[in-house]
Parts: sequence; structure tokens; C-alpha cells
Amino acid sequence: MFDGTFKGCTSLSSIPATLFSGVSGAAYSLFRQTFKGCTSLTTIPETLFSGVSGAAEAMFDSAFSGCSGLTAIPENLFSGVRGAEGGMFAETFLGCPNVTAIPANLFSGVSGAAAWMFSGTFAGDKITSIPPTLFRGVSGAAEGMMEGVFRDTAITSIPTGLFSGVSGSAAYLFQNTFRDCESLTSIPSDLFSGITGAAANMFETTFYNCTNLSGYIPPATFEGLIARNHPVADNMWTDTFTGTALDTSCPSGTTQYTTGYEGSTNGTTWNGKVSCVNENTLCPAGEYLPAGGYQCTMCPVNNYCVGGEYAYNTESPGGITACTSGLYAPAGMWESAQCGRILHVGDSVMYLRSSKKTTPSLNFDIDNDGVPDFFGNMTTSDVVMGAGTERKLKLSFGGQTYSVYDDTVTVPAQ
Repeated sequence: MFDGTFKGCTSLSSIPATLFSGVSGAAYSLFRQTFKGCTSLTTIPETLFSGVSGAAEAMFDSAFSGCSGLTAIPENLFSGVRGAEGGMFAETFLGCPNVTAIPANLFSGVSGAAAWMFSGTFAGDKITSIPPTLFRGVSGAAEGMMEGVFRDTAITSIPTGLFSGVSGSAAYLFQNTFRDCESLTSIPSDLFSGITGAAANMFETTFYNCTNLSGYIPPATFEGLIARNHPVADNMWTDTFTGTALDTSCPSGTTQYTTGYEGSTNGTTWNGKVSCVNENTLCPAGEYLPAGGYQCTMCPVNNYCVGGEYAYNTESPGGITACTSGLYAPAGMWESAQCGRILHVGDSVMYLRSSKKTTPSLNFDIDNDGVPDFFGNMTTSDVVMGAGTERKLKLSFGGQTYSVYDDTVTVPAQ
């Protein structure tokens, strides 16, 4: 309807707030190129699209592209948008070099995924930061959805969780996304962790010519792919990191993390760039370092993990010991005495220790030799008997009422 209506009107300096007051709903290419190339335009009325509701393909495609005089984007400009459609915000603000900030709620109504939806949206603008919640409604993946969205901008960092809703895979999904961002210095560890499959050209030139991007690739960045035996598709890694200062060897104190994408074959690997982990990792009590892992993990059932510093090892875990055969322990335990027997109370369970912890305690003599073998903790606090149950086991002893509990329960200080 308004496709290219004011395109190239270089003298247009303002827009009446009620210009589209009669417009309602959504339609294909409704505002495509409407103000493209209006180089004298400096502001946009926040209520300009107040009648819009829903979503439509290419609805705001290039709407303000090339508006070189534009200085700001209103927070609620697209407040009526709901859902997602192909190319809806493609190149909407491309080539607006005086735009330096993106409102956090600009796309608050977007939900789902659509092809090329944010292709080139802010390319060429001089934005210096990205709101971490900008794409909070996005879920799934679609072809070219984030292609070139921040290309040639002045961003210095990428917020954690920016693409937290993106999952799966799609061709061209992150092609050119941060290309030519010469001020960008690092990659957040979770940036692409939701990507779990291969697709053609998915990361082609994603960070191409980010000349100040340095350090090593965080091991969690592509953990969804690595965990699935590092799949690859045609041109998936073509020039992804070309023109960056990322490491090709691991710095002192770290060791190379095996991802399956090591190598120097452009297009199918990282072309010599590496991911690194600390040589040693300090795990707290109740956690261990899995074989080939770089982060401590909760000790699994029927084991105990004393905690300590462990070296990265692709073959063997560090800091985990199995309970003696026939003994049991809940997850997250840290001492051998927490390996014991299971007490069933109705449909709930409590783990008994193999050594006494509290006085008094609930004692069990399994072999009838007069010496207790297993023990339940007791406290005067009112607590449940174990994690995952609301059941309480109460005993009266010496004129005092006690709760019996296991080591999965935290007892309030008395």
C-alpha cells in the first residue's frame, strides 16, 4: 500500500504522527521502502505505526533504509507487531549512520522465527551496544534470519543470551551477522549454544573482518554442535573467522579443547582458529570434572565427589568415586560416609549415612551385632526427610521432637 511512497524524498525532514492513522492490521510489504533514502529525516514519531497489529511478510522491509540524518529509533515504534513473518524487518534501518542505539523493547512483540526476518536490519549503523533482550521473543530458526543484522556497526561487545531463543539450524542463519564489526573484541560463551544441527552457509563470514576480535573461541559457544559429533554442511564455516585476530594456539595456562572443528580447511572447519580451556579446574565439594569436560558437574547418584583441582583430560574424569557396591548416595554428595542404604517411607526415600553425623541420630543395626551400621540425621528443626519430597519423619526422644533427614536437606542454623 505504501511501498516506496516517499522513497528518495531527500528534503523530507519530518513525518506527521497521524500520517497512517487510518491504517490497521498488517499486510504484505505494507511499509516497504516507504521512507527509504529520506536523508533529511531526523526523527520518527513513536505512534507512526500505532494502528498496526499482527505481522506480515516484508512489512517494514527497508522502511527507513538510507535515512542518513536519522538519529534515534522510538522504543514503541513496532509495539503493535505480534508474531513473525519473512523479511519483516529486513534492512529496516540499514545505512543510518547517525543511529547509535537500539531500544531494548523495539521487537518486544516478535515471537517465533521467520526467514530473513532481521536480514541487514541495522547494517551500517554506528550502534555501539546491543540490548541483551532485543530478540527475547525469537524461538527456533529460519533461513537467513540473522543475516547481516549487525554488519558494519560499531559494537564493542555482544551481550550474553542475545540468541538464547535460537535453536536447531537453518541455511544462512548467521551469515554476515557481525561482519566488518571492527570494534568487536570478544565472543560470549553462549552465543550459538542452541544450534544443534548443520546447515549450508550457516556461519559463513559471521565474523569476517572483525579485526579486533581476539583471544580464543569459548568452548561453550558451539556446544550444541560439538555434543552432536560436530556435523558440517556445505560452506558452513566459510571465512567465519577470516580477518580476525583470534588465536591459532592456546595461551599459557590453557590447553586446546577438542571440538571436531579444528583444522585449516576453509568451509568445513574453523580454518586454524582454536578453542581453549583452563589446564586445571577447581571443583567445589559435590561436583567433579567429566572426561573431556571444562566445567564442573554435580556428582551423580551412587558416587561422591570430594572437590579439588583437576586437570583437563579427554579420557578420564576428575574427582569422582563410586560408592562401594550395595551402597547408595543421592546426587551432589562429597564424602564416602554419605554412601549408605535407602530408607523407604511410603512413596518417599531417605538416604542413610554409613557413619554418624548428628547426636542424637536414628541408628540402624543391619547385621544384628549390636553395632549401628547406618544413620539418619536428626534435628529439632521442622524439615522434610529428603530432597524431592514434602514428607516429614518425626520422632520423640528424651521429651523432644526431632525431624529425621538426609544430607540432601539443608537444616537452618540453630
